[in-house]
Amino acid sequence: MSAFVPEKYRVLIVDDEEDLAEIIQEELQDYGFHVELATSGNSAFQKVQESAFDLVISDIKMPDGDGCELLENIRKLHPSSPVVMLMTGFSQYSEDDLIARGAAALLEKPIDVESIYETLKDHFQSKAS
Repeated sequence: MSAFVPEKYRVLIVDDEEDLAEIIQEELQDYGFHVELATSGNSAFQKVQESAFDLVISDIKMPDGDGCELLENIRKLHPSSPVVMLMTGFSQYSEDDLIARGAAALLEKPIDVESIYETLKDHFQSKAS
């Protein structure tokens, strides 16, 4: 198995709670990822249209375009990439439902960035094999 090199990956964090998004950004940057932020689903979708990301981690409940709308829009534009993980403190959606819609995972808040890192590492290493 090849070594996992976070520096190769661009990540978009989407959350209307800017403080939380910045914490996740800083921690993922400490691992070496290139990270950008968006504060709504609509602004995130604009960023996805303008440049390539390997991963999008988005809150579900947000004004101005929620995470499920973002997931649907991304899948219409790019059926298989980027990887999309949704995060929430509470959701009316089950993880199975979100995966069926094209999400890679449902992450529970409060977010554990180390477990996100391990999930990303496993995902990208399995894709490289």
